[in-house]
Amino acid sequence: MPTESRSRCVRCRREPGYNRAVIDLVSDDAVGALCRNCELDVLPATDVFERGSIDGDCGCPGCERDATVSFPRWLPTTTVSDGVVESRVEYTADENPFALCDEHYDDLVSGASLLSSPQSAAAEHR
Repeated sequence: MPTESRSRCVRCRREPGYNRAVIDLVSDDAVGALCRNCELDVLPATDVFERGSIDGDCGCPGCERDATVSFPRWLPTTTVSDGVVESRVEYTADENPFALCDEHYDDLVSGASLLSSPQSAAAEHR
């Protein structure tokens, strides 16, 4: 079972729900989560981030540093065995999640936007 700090959003420290895991690429350990509101606030256009870079670079446009943290989505799965339905939520690196270098990860955790955005996308929903 994850420790209290690992079960919280790395940015806002709230319960993250099942949005994205935060994986340390050096140790391959889950170090936390990223909630949907923080993803929208800090990463307003996640589609501009390079995903699954073969050379392991940071996904920020123009950054050539090595990625140290990956953000795979939690994905639900359901299995049925002998009439029993079992649901799970797991993440996998196979989906080619975006990754960040340590500097951009620190920016994300501190609340700085990695890309310029005039207003926090999720601010109106809080």
